[in-house]
Amino acid sequence: VEFSDAISTWQDLKGLIQFNNGQFTSRVEKNRVYLYPDNPVKGELWVSVEPGIQNAKGDALKNRLSEKLVFTSQKPQVRFSGKGVILPGNKRLTIPFEAINVSSVQVTAFRIYADNMGQFLQTNALSGDQDLQRVGRHLWRKTVHFSAVRNDKWNPYALDVSELIKKYPHGMFRLSLSIHRANSTYECSAEEKQTTIPPENPLQDANDVTFQEVSSWDYVQDYFGVDNDSSTWPDRDNPCKDAYFRYAQGVQSSRNFMSSNIGLIAKSDAGGSMHVIATDLRSSEPLAGVKISFFNYQNQITANSVTDARGFAQIHLPTPAFYLLAENNKDIAYLKLN
Repeated sequence: VEFSDAISTWQDLKGLIQFNNGQFTSRVEKNRVYLYPDNPVKGELWVSVEPGIQNAKGDALKNRLSEKLVFTSQKPQVRFSGKGVILPGNKRLTIPFEAINVSSVQVTAFRIYADNMGQFLQTNALSGDQDLQRVGRHLWRKTVHFSAVRNDKWNPYALDVSELIKKYPHGMFRLSLSIHRANSTYECSAEEKQTTIPPENPLQDANDVTFQEVSSWDYVQDYFGVDNDSSTWPDRDNPCKDAYFRYAQGVQSSRNFMSSNIGLIAKSDAGGSMHVIATDLRSSEPLAGVKISFFNYQNQITANSVTDARGFAQIHLPTPAFYLLAENNKDIAYLKLN
């Protein structure tokens, strides 16, 4: 509706626009009226425009106009917050994440072994996820329950990984968050509501005798489901069905993490020398005495150097390096150089 200039305030609109349930505030912007409900809206809401509102030509609306709006809850989702892989050391190491319309999540920990990091970097950046079964194994899967949940809002949480880093101080970890129907607080019918968390399939690694690949035949397992899974592809957008928690975006989130206080910058010059700068990520101060080892693609050491009092190291490399490893007492860091 192209409203006239006479309608400029809430007082002008009072009684002309109504909700069938609850109150609202409004904002008028040229020929548009924006309505803001005082409370969250769910289900059906009728909005009525009464006769009397005039358009720019002065013609009044003759008949009452009513429209039904249907507000649905946000679909259950989970996600890690922020970006990055490196966790600077602290007494308590936490990883932030967010969830909406769920009361719990499953957390799976996967370890990438330190002596396999060269192999991992052959096909990945530090944040990569390719061919992980070649370089690591699963550690555990746990269910984390939330004590307070605000429905239809993203709730912030944090995973405490201090014990995990303490037990496995080197290498890298990939943490995965996942949800299924029993974690959800989304409103479903009594028949569709699931309150008991079903047993999880055992975690599998590549050399387990039970490890199986998918059929790769026109994604047949996605459409019909696998094993005793009743989920099917047509239900993938319905949070009251298992298929949503198998195929929908936002029901799973993964991130790589490693603990290190070493920040690294490396630059090569035209003469074949490599310049490396090491700093403390907690204070930005230079790190002296850091051992720098250069590796080729085949994961063999080709050169070594040590940072000076300014945190600088310079070395002429006989062959191009693929990645470097920095060691400062028990602290380590990796930097891919290709």
